[in-house]
Amino acid sequence: MSNRPVTISQAAPYVCGVILVALLVRGGISAQRPFGTKEYRGRVRVAIENIPYLIGPAVGVDAEPTPAAIALLSPNKILERRYVDPSTGAGFTLLIVHCGDVRDMIGHYPPVCYPAHGWKAGGSTKVAIEINGEKATAIKYDFTHNDELFERHMSVTNFFVIPEEGVTLFADMKDVERASRSSETGGLGVAQFQIVMPEDSNPQWRDLVIHETLQAVAPTVKTIAQGIKK
Repeated sequence: MSNRPVTISQAAPYVCGVILVALLVRGGISAQRPFGTKEYRGRVRVAIENIPYLIGPAVGVDAEPTPAAIALLSPNKILERRYVDPSTGAGFTLLIVHCGDVRDMIGHYPPVCYPAHGWKAGGSTKVAIEINGEKATAIKYDFTHNDELFERHMSVTNFFVIPEEGVTLFADMKDVERASRSSETGGLGVAQFQIVMPEDSNPQWRDLVIHETLQAVAPTVKTIAQGIKK
C-alpha cells in the first residue's frame, strides 16, 4: 500500500470546466415538481451531511466546494471529504453531488471532468457493488497525471443514485440522460458518488475502502433512492 498522499485539484472532482456549459441540457420537457419535493431535497441534504467522519480507521476532513461548481451544477448538496488513516497516512476522497434537477448532471462524470483538468484517462472496469440489498455495477476509471517530479496514478469508482421504482443504482451516464427525459424522475434529481484513491494502493486495501465506504453511505443512498416517499 502506498502512503504517498495524492493531491487532487479542488475543482477537478466535480467541475468539468467551460466544456460543461455546452453539455448541460436545459431544454426539453419541464421537470415536474411533485408535492413534497422541497422536503425531500432537505432530507437529502441532511443525509449527506450525516455521513460519518470515521470510515474504518480513516478520519475525514471536509473541503469547501468551489463557487464554479455551484454555479455550473446548481447542486442541492455537494460533499468533498478527504479520509486519512492516521496510523499509515493512506487516504482516499469521497465525493458526492446531488442535483435537484437531473439535467444539471448531464455531462458531469469522470471521463469528462478529470481529463479537463489534466488527468489522462486510462482504462475502465466494472465493479460489483451492493447497497441496502440492491446489487448493481459501478465503474472504476483509471487516470494518470504527469508533472515535473513523477507520474501520479489514481482511480475513481463512480455510480449514480436515481429515485426510481425498483432499480435505483446506475453506472452509466446514459441512465442519467434517460432519467432527465422523464417528467417524474427528472424533477427529483440525481446523486453521483465517487470514491477516489491512489491506483498504486494495495488491492486488498482498495477493496476494503470501497466496502466500508458503501456501508457508510448506505443510509444516505436509501434516503435519495426513496424519493418523496416517507
